[in-house]
Amino acid sequence: MNRSIPVELNLALKEILDHLRSALDYVAHELCEAATGARSAKPIYFPITARGFSAVDFPSRVGKLMPGLLEKRPDLLAVLERFQPYASPENGWLADLATLANHTKHVDLEVNEVSAADVDVMLDEDGNTIIRTHKGDGSPPQLTFAYAG
Repeated sequence: MNRSIPVELNLALKEILDHLRSALDYVAHELCEAATGARSAKPIYFPITARGFSAVDFPSRVGKLMPGLLEKRPDLLAVLERFQPYASPENGWLADLATLANHTKHVDLEVNEVSAADVDVMLDEDGNTIIRTHKGDGSPPQLTFAYAG
């Protein structure tokens, strides 16, 4: 059975991947700034290695992606290594996240079917933001997100 994925779901997944990847980069920025006491003029990224990456190459990767960190806080290398796929097979999700985020960012956002939809944004009784898409024809909502706020 070949099912098409609604554009709304494709866009939501892209946003989720982008935000997760960005959150890791924010962590990298905060670590570098706290360790060095200054903001870097160079781009800073959370180090993510692919499956099969060699552990001996990780310090140079951190040095490139997080300038100044290893000079001031070499102890953080071990912390960053714990998240890498080579440290544990359970960390494969990190490499997958990077691959998917890069694919949707640099290659394309594959949309199989575009459907017209209305979007409702509302607050529930607890102050959480609810975003719901629907076709406007009385059919059930196609996609609903709730954000704690």
